[in-house]
Amino acid sequence: MPRTAPITDANPTVAEMEARVARFQALQPTDDYVDAGIPGCERTTWRVLGEQPAAPLQAEDFHMNLVRCEPGRCAPLHNHLTL
Repeated sequence: MPRTAPITDANPTVAEMEARVARFQALQPTDDYVDAGIPGCERTTWRVLGEQPAAPLQAEDFHMNLVRCEPGRCAPLHNHLTL
């Protein structure tokens, strides 16, 4: 039997690790970015980290999205207020 070393002191199970993984195939595109309808700004956005249930992985005061757009397309100029 091969020897294995613990990953961490907690040595999480596969199920515990899977609970912290967002599989791309399971992500659902969002449709709440109304600016995605602006000509030249068409894009698809998937939430990964943030407030549940919108994002599959929970995070407080932080979010991460994946964005895909065709060449020549982009998100419109915008800013993010930070504290």
